[in-house]
Amino acid sequence: MDADRQARLDRLLDLQDIVDCLTRFSRGMDRFDRELVLSAFHPDAVIAAGDFVGGRSAQQQLRHRWRHRPQRDLLSVRRPQS
Repeated sequence: MDADRQARLDRLLDLQDIVDCLTRFSRGMDRFDRELVLSAFHPDAVIAAGDFVGGRSAQQQLRHRWRHRPQRDLLSVRRPQS
């Protein structure tokens, strides 16, 4: 496989990983499934949503204040240049 094709494939896989993460988060919020929501974040993540800023352990507070609006947003992936 040539380098350009491999780069395009890597980009598509990265974008799909992002979509999967957003889907887990949205589904977890809809179902009040804390573990599913937390699976969308790294263990040391800091969540900043409006006036809420906190880690994964404080995420429960968001459930009552935040509604997701899934859309077909434009996602971009930037890779460090070698």
